[in-house]
Amino acid sequence: MEKRTAAPFVASPLITTLALLLAISSFSPSCQARHLKKAPNVLIINIDDVGSDHFSFYGSNLTLTPNIDAFEKSSVRFMNFFAQPLCGPSRAALFSGRWPSDTGIIGNAHRTQTALDVSECTIASVFREGGYKTAIFGKVHSLAYLNYDLDKTCGYDMWSVWHRSSSRYRGSSLMSNLHVGDVVSRTSLRQAAFRHSTGPLQEIQLPHEAYMPHVNRDLVLAYLRRHAEAQEHHPNKSPPFFLYWPLVLAHGDGSKPARDTLPFPDMFPSNTNESTEVYRARINVADELIGHVLHSVETSNLANNTIVLLLSDNGTPRNYFGDYHGIPQRGKKKHALPDGGVRVLGLLRYPSVTKHAVIDDMVSMTDVIPTLMEATGISNFPADKDPSTGKSFWKAALTGKNQNPERWVFTFSENRLPSAVVHSREWKMGSDGSVFKREDFFNLTIRSPRSVCLHGLLPMAQDLFVKAIDAGTTFTIPGTTAPLSSICTLQCDPVTGVPQCVD
Repeated sequence: MEKRTAAPFVASPLITTLALLLAISSFSPSCQARHLKKAPNVLIINIDDVGSDHFSFYGSNLTLTPNIDAFEKSSVRFMNFFAQPLCGPSRAALFSGRWPSDTGIIGNAHRTQTALDVSECTIASVFREGGYKTAIFGKVHSLAYLNYDLDKTCGYDMWSVWHRSSSRYRGSSLMSNLHVGDVVSRTSLRQAAFRHSTGPLQEIQLPHEAYMPHVNRDLVLAYLRRHAEAQEHHPNKSPPFFLYWPLVLAHGDGSKPARDTLPFPDMFPSNTNESTEVYRARINVADELIGHVLHSVETSNLANNTIVLLLSDNGTPRNYFGDYHGIPQRGKKKHALPDGGVRVLGLLRYPSVTKHAVIDDMVSMTDVIPTLMEATGISNFPADKDPSTGKSFWKAALTGKNQNPERWVFTFSENRLPSAVVHSREWKMGSDGSVFKREDFFNLTIRSPRSVCLHGLLPMAQDLFVKAIDAGTTFTIPGTTAPLSSICTLQCDPVTGVPQCVD
């Protein structure tokens, strides 16, 4: 593997919004209304470390995301989109379409030196086998050693991802198969993405003045521009694309200076410490970059034939505050039980097919693969990949109506109790025997163990029992105190009215 060092940028690494919009205008606006009669393109945008308590359409009084807010007005909004409470397991669920209890990824894989099995790095392989061009630019996290061979292991034709050994925002390293020629620069990276020029793996060292979120945004825009031109000029020969853009924003950067996490160092004084204010500034930056990309799609011939899925990977970190109807909400990242740790952004738009709607069904990261397969007409998983255990929510998106009101989903925590949780629209149960009524998104009330039998929740409890054991933890039957490490069948005791083990 060759390590390349980028030449210093001749111009400032910060592109002004005006210059960017001028560049985007070359995306053939004369063809904006054309609806290509072919399989739709797919663009997934994943924001890092931003819970639902930062978006006005989920009840927040904060106004940090005008571009996402505008996108929501023409999207299908999922009120109960659930991720895992930590970056790694959540992204593993997206890549594989499988629960952490299936993949074994409960914590952040880069710390445990574990990763998804090759057979579970699925999502791009599904689309590549379905005739799509595939690419990823940004943060992968849960793939560990697979980062270095994403074309062969995970189905990405083109990829450029953050090397975790480097800084998240400045002085970053990229692991990439982009063929940039003899001189590595921001321009050569964009040109390689536009030309679909790939080659051997390289480690690309960016200079300190380069702001990595801008570099990744540039790659996304170049990739989209290439496909817009190809699908305009060769509509019958140009394949659709699957593009995954996982941002590093708005995650903090450890011990690095807080203002280095922002594009303009003078946004805060040099001695500024990490804070909710700085975190919210990063959310605003993420929204601006997402606005650039959404504008490039909306003003090109890609507009009507591109499914855009906008997500976030877990709840707000615990050292920051969100907001719900004017009430500050401390972040609950890493916690599997409260909505603040696991209920996240979930918006889908396919302009020629879907309309604005609000869906209350429980959906999760595991459901993305089967949903997009149904939406694009892909029916088979690659032979070397494990099929998803998720459920498609495409019919809900298509009709704008709830389809599965009784469904429940699972979350898992590496080091917070309860270790495993099952969530429905009205109830939550923990693997520690706890039972809660979900009164509102940030309001739970403790309920008696008898609620499991009184309200028909025994199937949920049994399912959680199995998932908890599969995840390597224990399960305590509500109303008892002894954790169990092997599965038994639960039944409601006719005398006590609480669940009991009958095996």
